[in-house]
Amino acid sequence: MALHAYRKHQCDADYANGFMYEVAEKGIMVVYGTVVGTNTQYLGTGAYGDSRNVVVVPTVLTQKPFGILATDVVDVDLSRHCFWDDNFRDATTPCNPVKVFRNGQFKTDQIDTGLTIVPGDDLYWIVGGKFTNVSQVGQDPVGTFDGVPDDNGFVLINLNLAG
Repeated sequence: MALHAYRKHQCDADYANGFMYEVAEKGIMVVYGTVVGTNTQYLGTGAYGDSRNVVVVPTVLTQKPFGILATDVVDVDLSRHCFWDDNFRDATTPCNPVKVFRNGQFKTDQIDTGLTIVPGDDLYWIVGGKFTNVSQVGQDPVGTFDGVPDDNGFVLINLNLAG
């Protein structure tokens, strides 16, 4: 589990829907996808059904952040599992809609290794979608750390991608 059950957000106002075409673990930062073969980014509205809402795992730091992934994207046949199976409760397969939170407080274990985190540190993301408190070149903070890692490696973050 990469996104703890603890979440504090306003329903409907703080999340968007996107489509993801690759496998990813919830709790990471995802970014707007790009048109294949170009550098043009899909800049969808976040509304359900907007086909421009393509999100991907970040591969370069210049991509525009979309939010924190709240759905596991797995490469398994989910039709062979019961919908109440805890392993796949918040999961989907590639090419399906995913929920992405843009604002709120979340506990995630998707943190870069070797960090000394102090509450109030700025929140940045790195290639691969993990979070860090180390400033990245040309990147604005996407929120703040609101705690220190617990015994299981989860840390409280405050994500703010308004606008």
